[in-house]
Amino acid sequence: MKVYRSRNGKLFGVCQGIADATGYSVKYIRVASILVAFITAGWALAAYGVAALLLPIQRPDGYESKGFKENFEDLRDDAEVFVKREYNDLKEAGAEASKVRKERKAESRKSAEENKVDPEKA
Repeated sequence: MKVYRSRNGKLFGVCQGIADATGYSVKYIRVASILVAFITAGWALAAYGVAALLLPIQRPDGYESKGFKENFEDLRDDAEVFVKREYNDLKEAGAEASKVRKERKAESRKSAEENKVDPEKA
């Protein structure tokens, strides 16, 4: 009996997963969960939360799980593409900012030269 969190559940899919694993109707599992929550003064809610965190999620039909190495390599490749894209974006933004800074400096120098007073003429 494999218990998992169902993707078709109402809240986190814990009751649906238990119902699928045991063969009982999900309505009965939910009613039992609510009754146990009232009887235990809410401790069943804490157990439900723990189950929601620890139980694996049901995989779609035909899903082939990759091994750790393949998943890690995919993650590494995705991260590499992301970092390169961000680096190029920052590089372009830096080049644009440098260009704008140079233009402002040139305008500032030109303005300063136009407003400069020649001491011989003064």
